[in-house]
Amino acid sequence: MTRQEGLIVMNDGEIVSADGSIGQGAAQETTRTVRVFIDRKATRQVITAFGGNFAISRFGDRDAQDSVGGHVLKNMPIGHARVGIPLKTFIKPSGDNYDAGHTSVKDVFRLMETLRDLKIPLVASVWDVPDFCVTNPEETNGRRIAPDKRDKVIAAITEWVRLARERHGLTVPYVSFSQADTGYSLLVPPEEARYFITRGGAALQRIGFPTKWLLGDTSNGESLAPYITTIMADKSVVPYLGPVSFHGWDSLTAPDDAYRAIAKAARLYRKPVWCLEAGYDAQLSKSDLSVWNTWDNALKLAQSYARCLTLAEASVMDYWQYQNDFPILGESDGVRNDTEVLSPSFVLYPAFHLIKMFAETFPAETQIVSAKVVGDSIYAVVGTEPVAAKLRILLVNVGESADVIVSGGQPNGKYSADGMHETQADRELSKVSLPLLGTDEKGTAVVSVLPRSVSVLREQ
Repeated sequence: MTRQEGLIVMNDGEIVSADGSIGQGAAQETTRTVRVFIDRKATRQVITAFGGNFAISRFGDRDAQDSVGGHVLKNMPIGHARVGIPLKTFIKPSGDNYDAGHTSVKDVFRLMETLRDLKIPLVASVWDVPDFCVTNPEETNGRRIAPDKRDKVIAAITEWVRLARERHGLTVPYVSFSQADTGYSLLVPPEEARYFITRGGAALQRIGFPTKWLLGDTSNGESLAPYITTIMADKSVVPYLGPVSFHGWDSLTAPDDAYRAIAKAARLYRKPVWCLEAGYDAQLSKSDLSVWNTWDNALKLAQSYARCLTLAEASVMDYWQYQNDFPILGESDGVRNDTEVLSPSFVLYPAFHLIKMFAETFPAETQIVSAKVVGDSIYAVVGTEPVAAKLRILLVNVGESADVIVSGGQPNGKYSADGMHETQADRELSKVSLPLLGTDEKGTAVVSVLPRSVSVLREQ
């Protein structure tokens, strides 16, 4: 085995000694050893995309686009998106017609046109419906669609998809009820979900559209398998179903086996797995705003992504969300000339860089392979490049410094290496690139990682 020693790197313009570490500059004594065994032949999912939600207008009460989302669109590699269908404003109060001219409806279509022009595929989800369509209009969560209004809701979704295609040239491959298993905002038990999938799927087919329903789109990972198993007990839903979908809000708390059950169920039903709300704490929005611009937030997000990719075998990861809600960047007031804003200014948060690192490390068509970790506090996501089939290894270290022994590389090969970590102040992010890291005759290399860091090795 070989190990890089005494490296000198540039850290924000200051020369520091890395001593073989990917991360913080000063040399530190290694406290533990972790092994990562890579098996290229044990293939898992193929990555489709890393993307995000653009759904702040899902209830029809906000503009569909904001400056934060616009900046993300220009600066983040985005392979997938999710928008909200504003049925609360689309279905007229009389229930007899639809308001295609409502500002919120047109605004969502404009957003979708922007995504189309950028060649970003999307899914569209329903969060809520008008009060007259539910049995408990006084509630904000756990709202139940009235039995005599189910067909009205199906017709509204069908009409919205038709308008998107015929008036705006927009394709909507998949639709869903968001978090219907727990009822934020709509509660749709699996027995009722079957009704919407079969009747809704048939209605879309009758007008010649291939739009399908996501299987699940549950509020967390642990509830996914039981929810979709009940749905799939009725095989009449099968022709109308798309990928298995869950939200990762319990990704740091759910047992490993609960997330493995997602991958197992998806294999049983021969469906890819999509995580359409990537995050680790749905209540984080209630925290101090300063939490967003911290490395602690980014590192927990990295841990969340790693678990979704390795345990649930997700092929799509959509962050919640790429707008000014769970933000990955912050906007200042801009440079002013008297009262005119000349140029808005943005601060990129550590989470922005973290998500971008995942997207660039594992582009579309990357083949994820098995990576067994022996040791604690290290997560390893490993894939092979779409064309050259060279390894790409992402290591998330949530513990103290460690020597990570990586097996499964090319004998006498080389890795390029870089990484991110926190500095003394939690809001400061440091990125480091290191010289080539060599492997021995068995394809094994040792990389020293510092506490609370994310590292990437790329086979040369």
